[in-house]
Amino acid sequence: MLQLVPLNEPVHAVCAELEWERFLVTFKVLDGFLGRGLLQAFEALLTLELTLQHGVKEGTTDFDKSLQLYRTVAGVSLLVCSAFYIIGGILCFGRIRKARYKREAERLRVQEDLAETERKRNELRGLLAMYSNE
Repeated sequence: MLQLVPLNEPVHAVCAELEWERFLVTFKVLDGFLGRGLLQAFEALLTLELTLQHGVKEGTTDFDKSLQLYRTVAGVSLLVCSAFYIIGGILCFGRIRKARYKREAERLRVQEDLAETERKRNELRGLLAMYSNE
């Protein structure tokens, strides 16, 4: 069972990082920085556990040694990323991000309204010009 979990977790992490709406509605905890940080810390611990479980033994090939080195580097990198997310969650980076997204959505809505108003204005000018010529 423990060996099947690492296959699922990267998929969850990718969906959370891409901010896929359908996924974030299902897993609401991954919408925040703390949830993402804990998920990545869990992945890092699984990766490091796999590395320690299959330690370098006498008579192993260079490939096995390099594979263990890559797993160790990946585990430590995930731990650093998870620390960033956890610290960001503590410092409320998520609220700042959501406020920025809200401002961007409002700006896009206003631009659409302005384009609609310009279209109606041109339409009314055309009607005014048509009725003025009659």
